[in-house]
Amino acid sequence: MFGLPRRASQSRGYSGSDTHRHIDRLINDSSSVLKVVSPFITPDYAGMLQRVSKRKRVYVLTSGAQSAKQNQAISIMRGKRRIMSYKIVLGLLLVLLGTIALKLFLYSVISAVVLALSVVLWLRRPKSNLKLKVVTNRFIHEKLYLSDRSAIVGSANLTYAGTHRNIEHIEMIDDRARIDELSEHFDEMWSSY
Repeated sequence: MFGLPRRASQSRGYSGSDTHRHIDRLINDSSSVLKVVSPFITPDYAGMLQRVSKRKRVYVLTSGAQSAKQNQAISIMRGKRRIMSYKIVLGLLLVLLGTIALKLFLYSVISAVVLALSVVLWLRRPKSNLKLKVVTNRFIHEKLYLSDRSAIVGSANLTYAGTHRNIEHIEMIDDRARIDELSEHFDEMWSSY
């Protein structure tokens, strides 16, 4: 169904257990778009993608949850992670303490102001620009990491083990024509699911 013609291009191969050096660099580069295909994503990388999505558009195509970690990663990328600022919790505790002890009226007023400011800051936080598609009717085994400037294809899943422990092989591609081909391939997959 999906396929790319094999042709010579500018690429560098790497085999080893620290593919994270290359994949993390691509994820965090200054490009405006990041496209990711990986069947497995762990919560640490889901958090990284969520953070990066505050400054660039991120598209992630992954397979349905195969484990609790994959479920957690999907929840993080969907933005359903329970996010409670320590300032909000602290503000609530201070308001509670202030209302219990009437002698500390000023204390409770200050606490309420801290709480209100924390809520306003939390509501004004940068919004995520991460689009996620979870494929459940087929298993996606492809691994593709693509920015405006470069691409990586290979065997490394977007997991700690896949980028730090396992011996994986990746190809780093800088050829503009090949990057455009891979981007079209990603867009075709994205529109099919």
